Amino acid sequence: MKLARILGLNLANEGTRHWWQLRLTAVVLLPLGLIFAVMVLRLAAAPRDAVAQAFANPLAALVALLALGAAYWHLRFGLHEVIQDYVHGEKLKARSLLLVDGACAVLGLASMLAVLRLGLSG
Repeated sequence: MKLARILGLNLANEGTRHWWQLRLTAVVLLPLGLIFAVMVLRLAAAPRDAVAQAFANPLAALVALLALGAAYWHLRFGLHEVIQDYVHGEKLKARSLLLVDGACAVLGLASMLAVLRLGLSG
């Protein structure tokens, strides 16, 4: 039961908060995602030095970091929703949620570190 509480499973008041968090990250991702996508598309064919120089701008780096953070947070919430709805074994559900949390944390931190490293090298 303690593991279920730690993972946020089977708590009646968690559903509404989870729903709002998912919607909030979606709303935040609309402008950030569009700006980030335009930045990436404009820099797609640019040499590495030009990309590093672009991300050396604090505003560009901040937009990229916020977009990546919001994207991985939204991904985590969405995958939790799917796992909680469609995975029926409690042990498998708990393991799946831990795996999603770990994967989103590692991938999110790695992509943010890449942006910081690229911006600091420019």
